[in-house]
Amino acid sequence: MISALMERRLVAAERETGEGLDFIRDILRASKTVFLKFLAFVPLAQHRAALPADAYFVARLAAVRHEDCGPCVQTVIRYARKAGVDAGVLRSVVEGRETALPPDLAEIHRFAQAVVSCDPACTEQSEALRQRYGDAAMVDLAFGIATGRVFPTVKRVLGHGQSCAAIGFHY
Repeated sequence: MISALMERRLVAAERETGEGLDFIRDILRASKTVFLKFLAFVPLAQHRAALPADAYFVARLAAVRHEDCGPCVQTVIRYARKAGVDAGVLRSVVEGRETALPPDLAEIHRFAQAVVSCDPACTEQSEALRQRYGDAAMVDLAFGIATGRVFPTVKRVLGHGQSCAAIGFHY
């Protein structure tokens, strides 16, 4: 059973993200211990300290898009817009139009795609990005890409996955 307080918090989070959080309710019903651990993960999934917002969200969106979770993509779009990222940049990433991105963001996009595809080229790309953005920004980039993939995976395993093809995105 979900407490009234937890339900209110989940409803508030649904309003903020625009996404249903039934998968989190499933986690809570199954194990309060796992639920609390998952909540502890969320701040890591939202970490960005040194990387510019547009670069961070291009990488995160590329990673989430790779996982083919429409609601997760929409949530990343909402957070990116809240951070001031241009809607045209986000639309270009979602639509796979890398050539429409500014060169620095196209490079970030290529890197994120190389990472999620396990392309060995990401090692060389990583060094070039490190030279441009610095070590702290690379940590932001690493966790932006990695944690962005967790939510679609958990949702898919728990039966809440929804393909990007089924979603009309709002920028």
